[in-house]
Amino acid sequence: MKRIIASVLSSFMVLSTFTNLAYANDRQREVTETKTFPQVQSYTTEKSGYWYLGNNSRFYILENEYTLNNEKLYNDVKLISSEFAAKELPSNDVLDIVIGPENKIRSGDIVVSIEQIKETDNEEGYKIEVKNDIIKVTADNENALFYGLRTVEKALAGNDGKMYLGTIVDYPEMGVRSFHLDLARKYFTKDWVISMIKDLSYQNINSIQIHFSENEGFRLESSVLENKIPGFEYPSDGYYTKEDMKEIIDVANKYHIEVIPSLDTPGHLGYVLDQLESKTGKDYSVKNLFPNDSRKSQTFNIFELQEAQELLLEMIDEFAKFFSENGSTRMNIGGDEFLANFTDMTNDQYKTLMEYFNKASETVKKYGMKARAWNDGLLVQGYDGYKLDSDIEVCYWGLGNGSAPVNDFLANGNKVINYVDAYMYYALSPWWMENANASGEKIYSEWHPGKMNGLPGGISQDFEYPYSEELLGASYALWCDMPNFQNQDVIAENLYMRTRAMAAKTWNPNRNEADYSRFEEFINKVGRVPGYKEELPVANEVVHANDLDISNLNGDELSSLVLPIVQSYKVAEKAQNWTMDESTRFVIPNSEEYLNNSRLKEVVELVSAEFLAKQIPTAKEINKVYALDTQVTPKDIVVTLDKENPITEESNSNEAYKIEINENGVKIVAASENAAMYALRTIQHLMITNNNKLVYGTIVDYPNVAERRVHVDMARKYISKDWIIQHIRELSYFKMNAIQLHFSENMGFRIESDFDPAIVSQDGYLTKDEIREILKEAKKYGINVIPSLDTPGHVEHILKVHPEYGQVDKNGNKSKVALDVTNPEAVNYVKGLYKEYMDLFEGCTDFHIGGDEYMEFDRAPFTTEYKEVLDRYAHENFGPEYTWKDTMANYINDIAEFVYEGGFKPRIWNDGIYYGENDNRENRQQIKMHDYIGIDFWSQMGWNPSIANLNTFIEKGHKDIYNVNASFFYYVLRPSKPDDGREQHSFDYLDQDVRIYNEWTPGKFQANTIDDNSEVIKGTSLAIWCDKPDLVSEDVITEDISKELRSLASKAWNTSSNKIADINKFRENYKKLGNVAAFEKGSSLPEVQPVKVEVELNYNELYKLIEKAEGLKVEDYTEDSFNNLKVVLKEAKDLLGVANTQEEIDNMVNKLNNAIKSLEIKDEVNGETPNKPNNIEKPGNSETSNNGKLPQTGIETGPWTMTAIMNVILGSLLVYKKKNKKIS
Repeated sequence: MKRIIASVLSSFMVLSTFTNLAYANDRQREVTETKTFPQVQSYTTEKSGYWYLGNNSRFYILENEYTLNNEKLYNDVKLISSEFAAKELPSNDVLDIVIGPENKIRSGDIVVSIEQIKETDNEEGYKIEVKNDIIKVTADNENALFYGLRTVEKALAGNDGKMYLGTIVDYPEMGVRSFHLDLARKYFTKDWVISMIKDLSYQNINSIQIHFSENEGFRLESSVLENKIPGFEYPSDGYYTKEDMKEIIDVANKYHIEVIPSLDTPGHLGYVLDQLESKTGKDYSVKNLFPNDSRKSQTFNIFELQEAQELLLEMIDEFAKFFSENGSTRMNIGGDEFLANFTDMTNDQYKTLMEYFNKASETVKKYGMKARAWNDGLLVQGYDGYKLDSDIEVCYWGLGNGSAPVNDFLANGNKVINYVDAYMYYALSPWWMENANASGEKIYSEWHPGKMNGLPGGISQDFEYPYSEELLGASYALWCDMPNFQNQDVIAENLYMRTRAMAAKTWNPNRNEADYSRFEEFINKVGRVPGYKEELPVANEVVHANDLDISNLNGDELSSLVLPIVQSYKVAEKAQNWTMDESTRFVIPNSEEYLNNSRLKEVVELVSAEFLAKQIPTAKEINKVYALDTQVTPKDIVVTLDKENPITEESNSNEAYKIEINENGVKIVAASENAAMYALRTIQHLMITNNNKLVYGTIVDYPNVAERRVHVDMARKYISKDWIIQHIRELSYFKMNAIQLHFSENMGFRIESDFDPAIVSQDGYLTKDEIREILKEAKKYGINVIPSLDTPGHVEHILKVHPEYGQVDKNGNKSKVALDVTNPEAVNYVKGLYKEYMDLFEGCTDFHIGGDEYMEFDRAPFTTEYKEVLDRYAHENFGPEYTWKDTMANYINDIAEFVYEGGFKPRIWNDGIYYGENDNRENRQQIKMHDYIGIDFWSQMGWNPSIANLNTFIEKGHKDIYNVNASFFYYVLRPSKPDDGREQHSFDYLDQDVRIYNEWTPGKFQANTIDDNSEVIKGTSLAIWCDKPDLVSEDVITEDISKELRSLASKAWNTSSNKIADINKFRENYKKLGNVAAFEKGSSLPEVQPVKVEVELNYNELYKLIEKAEGLKVEDYTEDSFNNLKVVLKEAKDLLGVANTQEEIDNMVNKLNNAIKSLEIKDEVNGETPNKPNNIEKPGNSETSNNGKLPQTGIETGPWTMTAIMNVILGSLLVYKKKNKKIS
């Protein structure tokens, strides 16, 4: 019998959604109550027992393609980790967050994985497996995973840190779980709104509808209203700027809440109509149209006044644009209570109304959003023939005179959200408090998402369960009809159980097995969201499992954590870690030299923004200051320049830098501003790969190759401005320093031209303004932009417009692909183009003029049709010993000189000059090329030995040669697919990144090898060629070159990279780094504060007053006055060491002084409060206990004459204590 009873009780445990863990061992007790919130759909178990959260537990992210470098996921896990610590799960220390393979999971971990789950296809669904050793939370997207982690959090909080073994499968039955906030009638502080959003998120509510326009107020900044109504005034008791709203939205996005704007039209706009009439004399109301209607003064006359309708649509457009740009997908356009009696409209007026709402819906749609509207003013009964946009989502709350029932909307194709006022409304007024405002218990016990207000005669409008897809969900609504009826804190408390009851029933309408009292008990045990009003503990950064012992790495291993791999990292004998935290600052010396260095300031602010975007070390911006040596702390990163002395004996590069890490902090010495940027990037990389730590020691770094470039063929294929900017940022992230924009080709000309607009490709080109934007971004990121206009070959596109400039052959025919280098008009035309783009690219240092592949010199038609003409030109103009080679050389020299005189250093490809130097069958080139011409050496083709070898260029005096070895660095969109397994869009070999990393060195040119340290090697470049432009998108190119780009970046900077880390380790390390901050096309870095001058702050008076206040006894003063002093005293102590200005300190001195003066002394005899004294004496030394006094701060008292001398020391001590002392 005992076994039968136990078996039955065990079955009850399996069926309950969340077993009552407090009594799970008592097998005699039937368990039916929930133990998480909202109640999960299914919680099954096969055996008894618990999983316990321990101090060694971690969040362990299972590494796969969806989780690696997933910043959204990382931020979610960090938020949950902070919330765990705030609820002391298991203590107030934050848990570590680790990412890694499955074989490195350890007992006690909460494993997080993004992968498909077969148990549910709901997009917000997740699975939790509670095992003996681990908990695993799985979902196929970040949003669902967030809900799963929250379920674990609330289960552990409500069940004393343990969970019953089993499997949870959970998902919401309602997609819309919303809260409506009327902040138009009543102003709520921004902090209150943010706190409410956080708490809604804790209830699995996924949207908040912000209602900002009403008869009583318009509370969101509007450029339309400010322009249309000069002197427009917002409510005097408060409104929200768009910057305020952006801050609110950012928090909402972080907490997986969508902000839905609500602009009620055409009614509920009395505030705007009053301003319009008083400030412009315009009456846009319906007072004349519906003179007897009680709402005539609050409704825009869209029925007769086109300008009134246009104003509303402009407002809708303004806010649809703003909110859509910040992630919103819905907007409420109003529709309720614009008339007291809707049936007073004529049929034509109703038609105008429908047309207006359809226009409003279309306005919202153009921003990718859907419109919502209130039901009572739509589809009014008694009118027909006019269709409402079926895409409008209907917020169904109640019936007005003539309002349509639910079925009319469903028949029209609209979907419905339950706002039924009998349950879902909380309104501020005595009537509502007495007669409505359903309690949390009533909502929990009686309401469900399908329960709607009935029709007259008791006709039900309820949806049957399971609900149809036309019912989207439900929303609870706060309406502030009498804004001063309750303050915001009372409102928050009154909403506490009501919203939670609604949230429980919308997530899981039919499985709330616990009665209300047990539901409420559990809710109160879990409490509000951690961080509701207080700051959350700072979470640890995500660390890779392989890096947990990283502090034991040697110098080479630490060097390899950076891309490119640094030259030298000498670890100190007693290796310790320097850790970055919120107190770390970027410090530039406070001297005239540095204060006037705008470029260094720009660099520090740029990298600061990148740190913030990547949340290094936290989501708080790093302070940036100009400071004196005496103001520097051991937590600072100090950035200095030394342009006079070599950073290292190994290199005189102006990109060299040194980083010293020790007990005094981190100091950078850089040879230039760009070098300083590279040093900061090295620190950034190490923060990411080394768990926010630097190991004590010295980093010395410099490039082996001066120029590290990517060539982009944007001529054959249109490449967008955003793509180019994206790669400028990415190149800088990997310490590459040049990008070559090849904008003219046989298949296109891609930059706007004023000189000859006809040659510009009409299927896509960059405007000059876009080029200027690119140049500005490149300058900021330390990237040299090299324009590339290739002549005399590769000009087919130009010759289509100007066939007269084609090279003439012996028969007088014009070439369609080659410029006539013998025609002065053709040459002058080309110079006109070069001049235009030299002007556009002003400030750049180099210009690539091409010179390659004019024709195939060893075959027809050149040998049969053109060679004779060019030879004759050489004989006639230079002398009998000159040949076609000199004709070509003369043209290139002429263009090079033109560019050089324009302030640019010219470059050419190697294959067009000094042709046949080793061939004695014809004369060699007689004309010497200008030695200032740089040579891009890309090819020494085996099938054409007449192309000059590398030594020829060196012997001819060319001192600037760039290694663009086609066998390693050419990425080509090919006309046909290779037969060796490569894609048609590919490099010349499979696994080219491995070849570059393991085999290539700077001296390894195609078919030519010289010493890697040769002074003539000035750079190297990867080259993108788009021979078949439509083969792939530009984003595929980004993906295709990513590995090779990283290999080249490291080998060009540090030729010994492959000797420090093998290719597998190299790949593993750079995957952790991800892409540069703001890598996504069109994205931007967060705005940061500028570098500011550090000011010496004087806390003397504040110290004195704090000491004075702490000596006062509570029993001497009235409770209210002493409590006020305690609040102000805490504010004063919190300010110590963290004030930004002296004004802050002085204001606090005044505030604390006033609080002391306001103390009221008790009259212990008759209980009366006598007049307060003019002076409260400073307490003397006493040996009595401290009972009844305010708690001491730990400031040692001493002679006041020493205060000034000890100010800095005491300030540091207090800052230290503030950061390490637990505040009670």
